[in-house]
Amino acid sequence: MSTEKTFAKLADQFSELTDILLAISGTFRAAGDGGEEDGGDEPAGKKVRGAKPAAGKPAAKSKAKASEVTEDTVREKLTELADAKGAAVMKEALQAVGAGRLSDVGEDQYQELIDKAQELLDAEDAPPPKKKAAAKKAKPEPVDFDELTAKFKKLMKDDIAAAKAVLKANGVAKLAELDQDDEDALQEFSKALDEALGSDEDDLVG
Repeated sequence: MSTEKTFAKLADQFSELTDILLAISGTFRAAGDGGEEDGGDEPAGKKVRGAKPAAGKPAAKSKAKASEVTEDTVREKLTELADAKGAAVMKEALQAVGAGRLSDVGEDQYQELIDKAQELLDAEDAPPPKKKAAAKKAKPEPVDFDELTAKFKKLMKDDIAAAKAVLKANGVAKLAELDQDDEDALQEFSKALDEALGSDEDDLVG
């Protein structure tokens, strides 16, 4: 057999082999496409896309949101409310969650308290009452020096720095330096004492 005939026969055999391989490849590809279209059976235990989670599992989203609110965040909001509306309105927000001060509020109530504070911030202020004709100022009752001393001792016990500030504001270094015959000086000192003893805004926020 000549070399040319041998090469020609090999070429024919190679062409036939190529056709067979292409046919087999097409068969497998068609089978694969059919499987994808049919979907096949889901393997046991595999989660079905879109299936609802089992009932009874708590949603973690709301808990994550609540945990983002810190005590500092609440304190800032209360301070903002006190600055804008006054200590009485801030106390109203605390009472809305059953607390008298921030330290009484549980972490699970932080968001509720912030919402209430924001609600009070957004509320429109009531129009100021009409001014009445100025009434004659009644003469204040004379200051009882013993009562004044008792109030000063209470302030010293509660807040020594505030007591010293009252003394300094009235130009004396100690209570005994007050002129007991100067009613105006006693009245001013008594007023300063009442303001120092009655200020509880910082107490509420702390």
